[in-house]
Amino acid sequence: GLALPVLILTARDATADRVRGLDAGADDYLVKPFDLDELFARIRALLRRSAGRVSTELAHGPVRLDPATREVRCAGEIVALSMREFMVLQALMEQPGHVVTHDRLREAVYNMNEEISSNTVEVHIHALRKKLGADFIRNVRGVGYKLGGPA
Repeated sequence: GLALPVLILTARDATADRVRGLDAGADDYLVKPFDLDELFARIRALLRRSAGRVSTELAHGPVRLDPATREVRCAGEIVALSMREFMVLQALMEQPGHVVTHDRLREAVYNMNEEISSNTVEVHIHALRKKLGADFIRNVRGVGYKLGGPA
């Protein structure tokens, strides 16, 4: 009963298997072997559709983020971001108007095997504010962050 996007990854390549998987509720079906870029593109498409978006681009105020090209623009100008700054910004822009917790931001940026310091997310937020404007990301004290200003 959950409304989660489902992608089947399998070695079964018969048409009947694909039909069965899709009819059982899967949103997409990918047969091994597959290219990782294709897998990531399919995941982005599933997440975009499940969020009700048609475009790959995320937008909030003057900022535009394209996950496919990993390009960020602010007021039409390209903004150079580190990989982790991009990931923090993407996590925030995927949930405009919602508070994104510190833990969710850490999960978006770091894998479980990496050791991170307690203020790592704050460092990335500080860098993003310098590049996108001090009011673009708001602190929700004790909880996390959300995008500021009008969408």
